[in-house]
Amino acid sequence: MTDPNALDDVLAPERRQKARGHDAARTAITSQITDRRLPGAILLHGPMGIGKATFAFELAAAILTATGDEPAHRVEEQVAALSHPNIFLLRRRPKDAKSYYTVIRVEDIRSLRDSLHHTRGRAGHRVAIIDSIDDCNPSAANALLKTLEEPPADTSFLLVSHRPGQLL
Repeated sequence: MTDPNALDDVLAPERRQKARGHDAARTAITSQITDRRLPGAILLHGPMGIGKATFAFELAAAILTATGDEPAHRVEEQVAALSHPNIFLLRRRPKDAKSYYTVIRVEDIRSLRDSLHHTRGRAGHRVAIIDSIDDCNPSAANALLKTLEEPPADTSFLLVSHRPGQLL
């Protein structure tokens, strides 16, 4: 079963190496990573299809490389395979073998929150990517808001939004 947002002949965001554009945001966030002044959450917003999710995975790899103990190429491979133990991805979940839920549910947010409170898989920060936060139902959005207000230590949230004006 493919991702409901997948486009034919286009690699999934986690499989791409670098997002096009986003140069000003890249420079600003890279300097924060270098200075070890990472915010608890970063909202990546704009129209659908401009590479926000790809950029989120690029940033995740940069954060994991800068704060961890593995070489960049190894981290990038693990991020592309979604196998790095310090990266967490939250998207709409499969409902059954043929369909997906239409929203990110509060149970999904609670599961993410609980996972972030376990011992780290490796040295360095943990990164949680929510793609897209617009898919959260109201209960899930409230649960996420509570987590963002008091994030776990050394954890960065990368929030992808197509309609930031409609967020809580």
